[in-house]
Amino acid sequence: MSLSPVRGRLKVLPPGATQSRNRRESVLVRAVSIVESYVSDQLVVRLAPLAPVPRSALVENLYGQFEDKGTASWIELDNYFKKYVHSSVRIKTYTSWSNVNAAIEARNAVVHGLGWFTARQQRKNLHQTNKSALQALKFDLTDSDTRVHVTPDAIEGTVALLRDYLEWLDNLLTTHSPL
Repeated sequence: MSLSPVRGRLKVLPPGATQSRNRRESVLVRAVSIVESYVSDQLVVRLAPLAPVPRSALVENLYGQFEDKGTASWIELDNYFKKYVHSSVRIKTYTSWSNVNAAIEARNAVVHGLGWFTARQQRKNLHQTNKSALQALKFDLTDSDTRVHVTPDAIEGTVALLRDYLEWLDNLLTTHSPL
């Protein structure tokens, strides 16, 4: 008989356990990926009708490059929404955008730096720029603020924040449906 409580199919683990940390990091990665996928998809469904049909191989190639550039970064996503969807669609004007951006940077640290802010993030001083937002979301920062720990409270707050962001964006885009 196991002494660990079980909820559904997952055992409840102590917050400090490696498996628990791995689960929290996986949830963060998945949650931010869902947001990025949704935002990119919403742009693509609005851009695709702008390319002439039927598309020759050349036009299809050019459109593919155009789409790739528009979805390559949050800066480009924001620019493309403003320029090609509508000037009022600014995806980074959400009131808690700095917290959303901090969650994105935390995810990048987990994925690309195994929990450490990458050299690129540190060169851009992103670990310091996002420090207060990460702390507000209840992430722990250690090692001169270069390591991010995904706490249970951080997951709870971040998932709620990202859901609210998606609802806000979805509402904003309802007035700018695909052509």
